[in-house]
Amino acid sequence: MKKFKIRKQDFPEFTGDIEVEVDETQFEVVPERFPPGLADKLYKGQRVRWVANFVVKKKPGIAKRGGKVKYAIELAKSTGELVYFDGQNILPLAYVDLGNGNVRAELEADDPSTGWTP
Repeated sequence: MKKFKIRKQDFPEFTGDIEVEVDETQFEVVPERFPPGLADKLYKGQRVRWVANFVVKKKPGIAKRGGKVKYAIELAKSTGELVYFDGQNILPLAYVDLGNGNVRAELEADDPSTGWTP
């Protein structure tokens, strides 16, 4: 497993850095813009401060095995609830507080946007 760091300066709308830990022998992590209309979506009636967005891509020549990709993210802890966008819905994301100002969460989604509620 390897950590790939996506810096907030990659895109002007990103609000924080995020690290994505994934099997580097099979996958690569590519930052990308937020999906259109994401900024207007609400979670429990509140706006979400989206941190970053990326896609986990299978490397060329690697056979598909079915199922979703398992990986972890690490980002700065903030106030509110950590959430992600699965392409249709904004869902809560359980995390572990690392005690160093960061949190870690595990996902099985293909390319979620991740953010904090106020």
